[in-house]
Amino acid sequence: MSIQPGVGYTFTSSSLGTNFNIEKPWAPWANYNLGDEEVCPLTTYNVRKSGEAYYVNITPGMVNNLVVKSDDGVLLTNDPPPDIQVFSDGLTEGTTTNYIYIRCGNSASSGSTPAYYPARSGEGYPCIRVSADDKIDNDEYSWIMIAVVTGTKTAIPDTEPVEYTETFAITKTIGCNSLWTERFKCGTSSAIYWWSAV
Repeated sequence: MSIQPGVGYTFTSSSLGTNFNIEKPWAPWANYNLGDEEVCPLTTYNVRKSGEAYYVNITPGMVNNLVVKSDDGVLLTNDPPPDIQVFSDGLTEGTTTNYIYIRCGNSASSGSTPAYYPARSGEGYPCIRVSADDKIDNDEYSWIMIAVVTGTKTAIPDTEPVEYTETFAITKTIGCNSLWTERFKCGTSSAIYWWSAV
């Protein structure tokens, strides 16, 4: 007997028998666009200078079902999106590098309220932090780098007084995902953290 594939199902056959498959194909990831660029959760974009300061924006994303906040406590889902300052000391001639992290902290148990990681409020709530240095996990906070932003300041030849051009680059360091994280702390040992893509 010959069985043909149809709408919504397929068959595969071998000497071991016939398989009937009604599994629908995966739906495409629901991204949205910023101009011509397709953007994923927790993507750093729009690095720019405004006045004497430099800023980026980050697309909304979640950690353990909590919407990540900016470095000043504004949800990344805010409209307009919060501006996050980078290169807080300005750019000097050459290349300046900043690392963009999500920082999560633990909230200790209090009375009948259990401990939470990440914290549901306060300083331990998942938030963006920008640093000129690499960050290392400790008992208080875990860190995951989501992007590296560089700014290069170059003197324009034969200008008096000297003028400069500034160019920027962003390197994304996570996939197209929101995140899940776990904390393990046993006795006096340092806390250990795990991160997963969602």
